[in-house]
Amino acid sequence: MSGMTLSQAPKRQLKSHRIADELRAMIADGRLGPDSPLPSERLMAARMGVSRVSVRAALQELKAEGFLDARRGSGTRVVSTVQTLETPLLALVKGRPENFSDLLELRALLEGWAAARAARQGTREAIEEIGKIVRVMERDRYFRHATDNDLAFHMAVAKASGSIAYQHIVAVIRQTLAKIVSHLHGELHEQADLERQILDQHRAIFEAIHDKNPERATAQMTAHLLTSLFLSPISPHP
Repeated sequence: MSGMTLSQAPKRQLKSHRIADELRAMIADGRLGPDSPLPSERLMAARMGVSRVSVRAALQELKAEGFLDARRGSGTRVVSTVQTLETPLLALVKGRPENFSDLLELRALLEGWAAARAARQGTREAIEEIGKIVRVMERDRYFRHATDNDLAFHMAVAKASGSIAYQHIVAVIRQTLAKIVSHLHGELHEQADLERQILDQHRAIFEAIHDKNPERATAQMTAHLLTSLFLSPISPHP
């Protein structure tokens, strides 16, 4: 946020509202992504040329709207999950085959689109980050970190897509997504051949994105995710 400045606005508008508008714009265009930390009130006030009181009022406005969350020890951050959606969504898919299947199909459609967009528009750095995660997966010979690596891979594809809207959607359902990924690898426990198959699928997705081939990226991602449709639903009990 080194380029933070307060844009011009009518003088009659409260400074705190102008600051809040500026922060909303930064969230909307990706300068502040999900879970991004904000500078201290003192630093923000200095950069914007306003008082800390105005900054504090703007932050309170955005917290009330659900954009920001403040936690002791970690400061103020852009919201990365929305509990009012997260909890009911997970409850809907637990133990309900039809809802579970619907969510997996929707995920395949959305992530297939994201993979294609990453292939078309992903930066070299963002695509290389996907490649790094694949190499980490390859070194995890006994699949001890399969769930964490799998989730990291799909979050990296979301980032490489360059779509701020999509990244926020993924952030909202991140905990449900993590449950699905954990469930997948739990179902594959001690099935090394199937874990290797999933690794091969991740590698194929990365190669399609790296080769800037959106059609192949979509096909590989969709095929990979539809594999999950053959799983049993997530248990309604923890």
